[in-house]
Amino acid sequence: MPAKPLGAFAERWEAHVAKAETDGGDVLIIGAGVAGVELALAAKHRLQASGVVARVTLLETGDAPLRDIGAGARAALTAQLKEQGVSLRAGAQVAEVTP
Repeated sequence: MPAKPLGAFAERWEAHVAKAETDGGDVLIIGAGVAGVELALAAKHRLQASGVVARVTLLETGDAPLRDIGAGARAALTAQLKEQGVSLRAGAQVAEVTP
């Protein structure tokens, strides 16, 4: 589901979380810039808070995440992704997006 517009995303996200409570709710986020990382960490937190065990994966087409921030912030956020159990796949190519 696209993250924009935000209002529509929020409604679809809550529906996803409710369904995930019974059916599982893995999440795949395309783009590991600051917004993608923030979304991945928030998704993982929200699902865990609902008691849902779900995989959250970030796909990045480049060779590394968070290319546009400093090395210290990149290291801290990358460590947080690992600590929270968010998978990161760099160098990934997306061929198709389906609902």
